[in-house]
Amino acid sequence: MKHIEVKKLGMNTRFVFAAPKWYWSALLIALMSAFLGIPGLFILAFPAYMSVVLSHMFSRLAGVRYRIKTELFLSLFQTIMVEALYLLSLLLFSLGLISSEHLRSALLLSLALPIWLRHTYLSSIIATETRKSIPLTLSYPISSIIFLSLPLSPFPLNILAFQAKFALYILFIALSVIFSHIFLRAMDAPLKRVLDVGGLEFTRWVVEHYKERSESGKRKLEEIFRRLGEYARIDIKTVSFWRDGLSGLLTVHTAHMGPFGEVAGSDMPRKISKMLGCENFISPHGASTHEMNPVDIKEVEKIADAVKSASEGKSVQVSQSVRIDGKVRVMAQRFGGYLLVIETSYPEGTEDIDPSVARLLEEKVKSLGYEGLIFTDAHNCSSDHADETLVYSEKYPHLEKSVMAAAEKLKASPLHDAKVGFGNFTGLDIEHGIGPLGIKSVILEVEGQRTAYIVIDGNNMERALRDKILRAVEKYADNAEVMTTDNHYVNRVYGGTNPVGKKGRHGEIVKGCVSSVANAVKNAERREIRVGRREIKIKVFGHGSPVKMMVMPEFVSAMGKTLAFLNILSLVLTDLLLAILI
Repeated sequence: MKHIEVKKLGMNTRFVFAAPKWYWSALLIALMSAFLGIPGLFILAFPAYMSVVLSHMFSRLAGVRYRIKTELFLSLFQTIMVEALYLLSLLLFSLGLISSEHLRSALLLSLALPIWLRHTYLSSIIATETRKSIPLTLSYPISSIIFLSLPLSPFPLNILAFQAKFALYILFIALSVIFSHIFLRAMDAPLKRVLDVGGLEFTRWVVEHYKERSESGKRKLEEIFRRLGEYARIDIKTVSFWRDGLSGLLTVHTAHMGPFGEVAGSDMPRKISKMLGCENFISPHGASTHEMNPVDIKEVEKIADAVKSASEGKSVQVSQSVRIDGKVRVMAQRFGGYLLVIETSYPEGTEDIDPSVARLLEEKVKSLGYEGLIFTDAHNCSSDHADETLVYSEKYPHLEKSVMAAAEKLKASPLHDAKVGFGNFTGLDIEHGIGPLGIKSVILEVEGQRTAYIVIDGNNMERALRDKILRAVEKYADNAEVMTTDNHYVNRVYGGTNPVGKKGRHGEIVKGCVSSVANAVKNAERREIRVGRREIKIKVFGHGSPVKMMVMPEFVSAMGKTLAFLNILSLVLTDLLLAILI
């Protein structure tokens, strides 16, 4: 999936926002209702407050996750719409364009029309089951009828005194719900037929997980991903460090750390670290794209099991590290028969690298006598225009040239035991573009040369930040590279993209990296190093699935505008015709 498509999808999150605190909505409803005097309180404020009680009671009984602040915000929006429509009617009345009888009908229409929006929102975001969404929808009009029926209700708003008008009001409400239902089915039908997943169903659970971080949203999304997914082979390579047991683990695999938030493969570094019980778990980004996202937590558990098995690997010695500069930069180090390569396109922007690229490079490296290639995409230079690297990409020949140069340089290099140290820094968060595992470093000291591997739990990095970090750690290491995990957990922000350092605070990030490296140098000691490899089959998004994921919210957004306009126009015309006839 191209980076520009992912970014476009992520930008849709700018329309997602949390409702304000309930008391702000309640206060604004009271103030706006009071603008119409005592009638306004009976027709708007009191029904809104009663609707909260009815909706809350029903949602508890039906097991629907529905917050009071959401109900009051919907009521606030309805209050604004009713006042706007009714004030327009009063203007027409004052100009002599409609009669007082028409004014009563206009009032009822202004009360009923916003029910369309209410039902559309509740059915698509809160409760997709009709038997649950309709009672929530009707809580507001039922509250209105109750207050308009009270003896204290100010004349002429007591619609029960006018049976025809009362029937008209009920009919308007029914039509709003019916037209909304037609709109929702029209929106869901095309994608349901093609993908077996309704666009509104998918959007609802994305919003639920994105906004509330609820387990239900996460679970429902993973069910959808599993229905759309397909099986793929995942290559897993580990470099494990031992001293009185496993003390640290560097893992590179071809599964992707997405799609976003905590769902499926997202936040995989923390998930696997927790499953393995390994504090010094370092997982830089391998050759992987969005098509390689595991569909759910069960598939992540399979990866964790394979990582644990691979960590038992065979004991090896290590060479000193080398750097290769060019259009594609490489830092490489030999671990027994395996070549560890970290590539970066810095200062050019970088995006995901297809797994086929790493497989092809591994075959070429093997031709020089290596057992295998541990290929790492540093993912440390963000750009809006960067694209994935494929075997036919313009970037590939430069990448191959640098990797093979490193392989040639190290194939006859002497191997030694090494001192290894670990450093962790967790004082930064998602506002820095950093996920739960924070900043981790591993130092390898071989024959007096120190090599620092710095891994930030984030999704790519602002261009200027890499050089700042490398300059800051020069006094601790002879060679160093800073990488990111590509953890899409951090994309749970408005706008959907959040590379490390995007929101600034570069100084704090640099200090965190320096602290991590300094701690690694401080605790470096002789450790046994083992290299292992496993290949497993898991269910991932699969070929073309990320595009399908993008199509769903894009379809809802694009098609919804036209369908909503036509649906509401038809509703208004139908209501006006009935108002004339009844």
